[in-house]
Amino acid sequence: MNKYVSFIIRLFKTYVLRDRFLLSAKQWFKDDGDKTLRLNYPLNENSIVFDVGGYEGKFADEIFNKYQCTIYVFEPVDKFYKSICERFKNNSKIKVFNFGLSDKDEEMMISISDDASSIHKDADNKQKIRLKSINDFIIENKIQHINLMKINIE
Repeated sequence: MNKYVSFIIRLFKTYVLRDRFLLSAKQWFKDDGDKTLRLNYPLNENSIVFDVGGYEGKFADEIFNKYQCTIYVFEPVDKFYKSICERFKNNSKIKVFNFGLSDKDEEMMISISDDASSIHKDADNKQKIRLKSINDFIIENKIQHINLMKINIE
């Protein structure tokens, strides 16, 4: 399908069918949502945030700077984990873990490709990672509630 047909289909879905996803996406970009809406949550210094797939820790840093809440960052890729640990080494409210969360404990291989690292893609640069049961983690750490969970996993 050429780009003009795709464009016409998108316009039809947006303005005739009133596709809710496309309308929401259009509003998000109009509002510059990545800069204005992505960090707006009813949080405070007592809130608990899970950052699943921490990568470089940018989201955790921005949320902490805005709300001073407790943040649990989960990053299974060693080099990203070490970078996040260094970034937050003097912040006791940001806790960093070198594993991902899953429905069960397991190990698997991940292809490393910066923010597009994936267990579903094949690449030359791979690493074995650990995944832990989210249920077990919550029980072991006596977490009573989670106010916000950001999930950025492949």
